[in-house]
Amino acid sequence: MGQRNKLITPPALEPVSIDQAKQHARIEYPDDDQLVAGLITAARLVCETELRRAFISQTWETYLDGWYRLDHGLEGYYGYTGAVPQIQGTSGGWAPFLIEVDNPDLISVASILYIDVNGDVQTLDPAAYYVEPGAPGRIHPAYGQGWPSVRSVPGTITVQYLAGYGPAATDVPECIRLAIKMMVAELYEQREMTATQAYQCNPIFKCLLAPASWGNYP
Repeated sequence: MGQRNKLITPPALEPVSIDQAKQHARIEYPDDDQLVAGLITAARLVCETELRRAFISQTWETYLDGWYRLDHGLEGYYGYTGAVPQIQGTSGGWAPFLIEVDNPDLISVASILYIDVNGDVQTLDPAAYYVEPGAPGRIHPAYGQGWPSVRSVPGTITVQYLAGYGPAATDVPECIRLAIKMMVAELYEQREMTATQAYQCNPIFKCLLAPASWGNYP
């Protein structure tokens, strides 16, 4: 099943302040504040992409082409090699599979919209599903519930959710904040280098981000 993501509300602040980045990089020129701010954002975006997770709280929408999305971790366990609509339940019946959102930690789900078989947009009752916060962030049908029928069109389901470590910079692990500060210092000294190039050229960044990996699958 297809899955696409869109950032709806960006983080209200960065994990590292301009003053913190300048202090780490030993930058003493106030005229460079705007430049440093841009480098912080670029470094943060690269780190978020590499970890496949959100840092400061932010709102995302995920667009699904159907309810069922096979989790890669359970794929091998159950012996499936491709996407299947459901997995075998322990009771011997067939049980609907879960939705795993991108960019954890999953904090909360704001809404789940879907296009029904008549082509009308419906809002799924929150009582019909269970939210498993954290990383990975998962949404299950409530006990005894199943997903409603949807029209077979691209993006037939829209899941809007809040993700991140929290609203404060200090909610972000220090290893991530240090990686951002170090990347800003390197980018400041080597203006011709992009944030992605800096990450790929210096193995220390991968080492610093490793403790924040949530076991995601490629």
